[in-house]
Amino acid sequence: MLTWSTSVPTAYSTILSVPEETYCVYFELIIMSERGKSAFVGVVFTVFLLYSIFAAFLPPDPSIIQHRWPQPRSPYRDANISTSIPNVSTTISSDVGTTPEPVHNCSASKTLVYIKSHKTGSTTLQTIVNRFGFYHNLSFVFNKKSSYNGHFYFIPVTVKSPQTYFLPPLGVRAGDYRKYKDYDMLAVHVRYNRTAMDKFMKKDVKYISIIREPSDQWESAFTQFLFEDAFPDAKSIPKEKWIEMFLEKPSFYREKLHYMKFENVMGRRWYYAQNSQMYDLGLDTGHSFYNETIINATIRSIDKEFVMILVLEYFDESLLILKKELCWDYEDIVYIPKNLRDSRRNLTDEVRQKIREFNYADVLLYDYFNKTLWRKIKEYGPKFEEDLQYFKNLNQHITNECGNANRNTFKKGKRIFKYKDSEFSPKKNATFFCRTVAENKRALFQRVYERQNPYKKRPRPPAKTLPKQEPSRVSAARNRIQETAIAAKARAVRLLQAHNAKINSGIAKTSGASTNMTNNNPTSQLTPKKNIDAPVAEHEDEHRPI
Repeated sequence: MLTWSTSVPTAYSTILSVPEETYCVYFELIIMSERGKSAFVGVVFTVFLLYSIFAAFLPPDPSIIQHRWPQPRSPYRDANISTSIPNVSTTISSDVGTTPEPVHNCSASKTLVYIKSHKTGSTTLQTIVNRFGFYHNLSFVFNKKSSYNGHFYFIPVTVKSPQTYFLPPLGVRAGDYRKYKDYDMLAVHVRYNRTAMDKFMKKDVKYISIIREPSDQWESAFTQFLFEDAFPDAKSIPKEKWIEMFLEKPSFYREKLHYMKFENVMGRRWYYAQNSQMYDLGLDTGHSFYNETIINATIRSIDKEFVMILVLEYFDESLLILKKELCWDYEDIVYIPKNLRDSRRNLTDEVRQKIREFNYADVLLYDYFNKTLWRKIKEYGPKFEEDLQYFKNLNQHITNECGNANRNTFKKGKRIFKYKDSEFSPKKNATFFCRTVAENKRALFQRVYERQNPYKKRPRPPAKTLPKQEPSRVSAARNRIQETAIAAKARAVRLLQAHNAKINSGIAKTSGASTNMTNNNPTSQLTPKKNIDAPVAEHEDEHRPI
């Protein structure tokens, strides 16, 4: 008999819930009644059967439900993906500290839009979001035309974007655009557009992003996007002077980037050369970058619409606040840093001031949400420092248990990127959870993307080795025709050889009688005098007229 369900059972499941013995007894007695032995007994058991079906609709005993229905478990603790921290309090060393008591008065948020800004440490946060969505089997918004990373970059996201760019949600057939909605997660490079995003995300979606101190962020963008290409001859200028030279005429050089390609896209670097953090969060380029009223209004709107803006310089503190806002667990926010550069330029105070002046909108953004972060830390309560220390110890434990430090390099176009020693790879015998924490950003992204991608090429099944079969009538006839053709060709060769031999013998007999012929007779020139089998004579005689 089927187990009870907490929802109202369907008619089909209701009928199946009736014991099989009831049907057997019922139909046996009906047969007896048809034979005239006990008509009354058949009527009684008909009533009994109807009562059994009606009883199936009655609410079951809660104790039975609790006993038969398994309680939900964390996806990290599934048997197939066992982790190194199935229970934080019992698995890690005592150096981590006492496990903070979990919060039970909220449920974890599983709908999230993460506006991934540029050069702000956003890749590390992206892996945290991707890992959470992967374990909870959530549907992501990806750009199917950018299968390498799913990013949209500066492509505007509109209400019609699902038909053009999106992969279908999990469980939806490709091309069924009416169901391209109610996505759970978005965690790629994309410009913020609340009106359009609310159309295809779930109703209870929450928005987050991350920012960085503007001078450090702009220096990182300068290196990543090769702003020095705007110079007439960058090779003749020392690398240490590139930023200073760019800042002498920043608007002029930025405008030159508007008409230059980067990664086969015209003008891409122009968007990232000034106030790129505010641009990613929805502020339009142009005069808005210099209008402080518009900038402050945009910042207040962001504060109202986003549940959290993380600050890279206080990443662990920001994650602890994010954990509280989303009602996540510590295992949801553990991380190993990704996409770290090997070295950075040492900027003087004068250069930093010029960068901040050129990126004034980003400066106002950073100052506002840096203050907001510390206000939320104060509101967290007196246990913040204790929880923060526990989280840092836990993160260090995960780093030691899951990853191997190595120096990674990869080539992209003509450039070679190097990562310092804190870039990790999973250990050889790491658990599945450890692999998803320590593996590089590309590997984790592919796990999520390929699970949702209906256009991926399926591997071909191995070719089956068929047993040898008897030739069919068609193949047998074909073989006979081929054998006949080969035999006819051999017979023709024999006849030709015999014909040539007969001609050569006739020439040999007449050669003695024609020794006194003049030199104008071609036969005397072609016929061998001593050896009639000479190859030259035979070759020449084959072309003589018969």
